Parts: sequence; C-alpha cells; structure tokens
Amino acid sequence: MDRSRNQENVPAEPAVDGLADRLDAASAERVIRRAIELHDSDQDDAYDLGLIGKVAKEMDIPPEYVAAALAEELKLSPSDPPRLIERMFVEDRISVTRVANEPIGEVTDRTKAWMSRHEGLRVQRSSDAGVQWAKDPSPIVAVRTGLKMQRGTGALRNARHVTTDFRALGESTAVTASADARLARTGAIAGAVAGSVGLAVLNGVLWGDLLSVQYALAVLIGTLISFVAAAVATKAWASTVRTGLERAATGITEPDVLEQHESVPDMLLRFRNEWKQTRRDTKR
Repeated sequence: MDRSRNQENVPAEPAVDGLADRLDAASAERVIRRAIELHDSDQDDAYDLGLIGKVAKEMDIPPEYVAAALAEELKLSPSDPPRLIERMFVEDRISVTRVANEPIGEVTDRTKAWMSRHEGLRVQRSSDAGVQWAKDPSPIVAVRTGLKMQRGTGALRNARHVTTDFRALGESTAVTASADARLARTGAIAGAVAGSVGLAVLNGVLWGDLLSVQYALAVLIGTLISFVAAAVATKAWASTVRTGLERAATGITEPDVLEQHESVPDMLLRFRNEWKQTRRDTKR
C-alpha cells in the first residue's frame, strides 16, 4: 500500500478536536514522539538546536529547563571513538560545552568581557558564529595573570587556537570553548623520539656491543620510558587546559555560581586591616 493510500486513512483534523484537554503529560509525550517517528522518513537524522528551543517554547517549557536538558545531552552524547594516538597522548581539540539561559547576543558580549578580563586573551577574529582568541601581549595583562588577579586559571594563555563558538537555542545559547592540542601532541612525540635516540646512543656507549641482548633491552626500555613520560606530560597539560576551558565556560554561562577568588591586592588590604584591628585590640 503506497503512501497516498495511507494518507487517505488518516482521520480528518476535526476528529481530534477537544482531545487535548484529556491528554496527560505522558500521553502528550507519546503523541509527540510518535509524530516525530512518522515524520522521520522526510527529515534528516539531526535536528537543528534552534528548532528544539522553538518547540519547547511552543510547549511553554521554560528555557532554563531546555538549557539543563541540552547540557546533559551534550555531555552524554557519544562522539567518534578516539584514535590510538589520541588515546596515548591527547585528542586534536580539547572542548567544553555549556548552555546559557540568555540569547546569543548577550552571551557573546559576556564571553568577550570574560576572555579579555579574566583569561588574558584578545580577539583575533570574530564572527556571528564565534570568536578566535590570541594571547594578549600587554605587560599589564601578564602582570595581572602572574599575580592571580584574574578569575581565570591563566592556562588558556599557553594554549593554541582558543575559540568560543555559539549556537542559538531559541532564547538560550550553547557555548563551546575549545583549544587546539595537536602542536602539543606533536611536540611530545618529537621529544619522546629525541629521548629514545639519546638513550640509545648512551646505551651504545655503555654496553659497547650494539648487537648484544643487553643493548636491545636497554634501548627498548629507554624508548618505553621516553614515550610514557611524554604521554604523562601531555595529559597533564591537557588536564590543565581543560580546567581552564571549564572555568571560562562556567564564568560565561553561570557567572553567579562561580566562586569569587580573592585577588592579591584584596588579600593585602585584608591583611592590613586585620593587622590594624589586632593592634587596636592589643592597646585596649
């Protein structure tokens, strides 16, 4: 039976008038899910994030619930399995995604303020879809970062090709902060190879006989140690960068819940006031 015959069997629209008042939440959810399944044959397998926001708005679902649900889904959604080199060292890009309850224009302005003020970065290239950042060479910024006078971790100043990308979700915005890790991975591999060669030469001097079993084992163990050390160092760097990205993403999307760290000048002022108070208490 072809599709035109099926459509003839679909009840006329007036036949469902008045049913909406008798559907509970579970029934409404099943109807919507089934409607999407029936419509899937004419649609792509992916849904635009903006459409999700619009559908939620039509159903009177507050945007903060949509943002929370999407944030959970983005964390749980499976990604492509990492390659062997990524499992050993680090993936091509380190990314963190958060969802803000504000529209894209407001989130973009807040992102630029956070990254320049608290991460020591400047805008390198900007578009409606996102911003690419570069290290701010200003000495004042370097001093502020060194003295921990910013709320960021400072790790992003040592990362390459830091970007913040935005996607509209109706009245909310998905923010993805990421950094390129390929250069760090290449450097780690080059260092491991150089270390292996150096240890091979050293073992050749120590053992003398390059064809001996002892020399072969020494080279094998030295190569293994070099690559393990490089992998550990790379993963430690990646962890630091990810922490920086997570802090930046949280500062952009949830500035009210981010812990306010005490700056060095504030700390010195507090010590000074406490010292004065102690002197006054001693004189009494």
